[in-house]
Formats: sequence, C-alpha cells, structure tokens
Amino acid sequence: MLEKKTQPLEYLCVDRLSPKPHLHPEIEMVICKSGSCNVYINGKCYVLTENTAIIAFPHQVHFYDTTATGEFALFIFYPEITPLISDVFSTSVPDHPLIKLHQEQLLELDRFCSKYDRSRQYSATLLTGYINIIMNGILPSLKLLPISSERSLVDNIIRFCAKNFTEPISLDMLSRQFNASVSGISHVWSKVMKMSLPQYINWLRVSSACRLLASTDRTIIRIALDVGFTTLRNFNRTFVKIMRVTPTKYRKQLEQMPTR
Repeated sequence: MLEKKTQPLEYLCVDRLSPKPHLHPEIEMVICKSGSCNVYINGKCYVLTENTAIIAFPHQVHFYDTTATGEFALFIFYPEITPLISDVFSTSVPDHPLIKLHQEQLLELDRFCSKYDRSRQYSATLLTGYINIIMNGILPSLKLLPISSERSLVDNIIRFCAKNFTEPISLDMLSRQFNASVSGISHVWSKVMKMSLPQYINWLRVSSACRLLASTDRTIIRIALDVGFTTLRNFNRTFVKIMRVTPTKYRKQLEQMPTR
C-alpha cells in the first residue's frame, strides 16, 4: 500500500511490527531492543534481532513478520529532518540495510527513550536531534549503491502493483500503462529488483495473505481468492515457497506466539 503521512516524523515503541506491505516517501528505521522479526525490503528478507537496526529508504516496499514479540523502536521521518545528509536518500539505496549497533548507540537510544514524551513541549526537537545523531552514526556503516535513471520506471511499476496486485498483472498491461516496450520493462525490472515480475506479484499477494491470516478469521480459500490467486492449490504452493510453512501452520504459529 502506498501511504501518505501528514506528520514529518514519528516515533513509536511497539511489541510487534506491521505485516502489511507498504511504501512511502519517508525513511523508516527500526531498532530491535528485544524480540526478533523477519524484515522484507523490495523482496529480500533480513533477520532483525536484539541490538540491531534496519532502515528502509524512501519508496522501498517493506513489511515485517514478527517471529518473537519484544520491544521495537520505530522511527519514520522525511529526509529533510536530516538536512546535512538528506541528498543521500534520493540518490542511493543500501546494499545491505541491517546494522549491528554498538554500545554507545544503544546507550544513546536508552537516553532518548527515557527523556521523550510526545505530550511535552519541544518533543519534536528532541526526536529530530536523536534521529540526526543515530543516522550520522549509521550511514557511514552502510554500503550505498547509486540509484540509476531506470529506478523511476521501476518505482512507478511498484506503485501500480501495490494498488492492483489482487488483479491479473502482465508485462503487456504494464507496457500499455507506462508506454514502454515489454522487453524494456522486463530488462529494467529484473536488473533493479533482482526478481521477475510474477515473483514480485506473488510476494505482494502472500504478504497480504499473511496479514489476513493474522487479523481475520476468514477461511484459507477465501483469503487465497481475496489476494488474487485463482486456485487454492496455487496459493498453498506459492505460500510455502515464500514463507516456508503452509498457510494453516502459519496461522497456528501466530495463535501460539507468546505476548509481552
């Protein structure tokens, strides 16, 4: 889902993270103080564990599969919040967005959490200051890759797929939608995303199914049809390939997961 936010920055402390795929023009950073989570960014999976952080740059599709509830510090902010490094977010993306935090960064987080109170005056100033401190510490440890001119087309396709993944989507459809050749779209997409378009559509559908399995009591077949699959067999096979468990077992694991 393409999200539009009204606040330029946000901080939340949560015990689990959203399984719903989303992208937005802000940076999203999560610091894991306890618990664990699988984080999916543009189709790649990273394991977030205690004392590690992960960052999604603007317009990167991402979602979370919390494997153990805990304490996660979630920060969402516009690049302009960090004026000295804001250009980095529009010209590059991380090669590997997972960062192991050192002791001083963890102490800095504890100091921020102990002082921050959204209801108090100047809370936004405190949050802005902390984000600048942590980002100036994290960015040098990331290997950043330049964004090519082809990324603009891919970003448009990502937005289109995020809105329409429950319907059939083909290269021919995208060719007409974006006035580009089928071969050109296929080449650029594979080069940037490192996966085929059908793989990406299946990833969106399965991640949406995970959210429905967690938040509704709909039957498996109903969920399969709701997210865009035409047969239960195809849904089950695709779900297992991506999530490594059946939809039924995934739902049972969620029901058995301990809460804080």
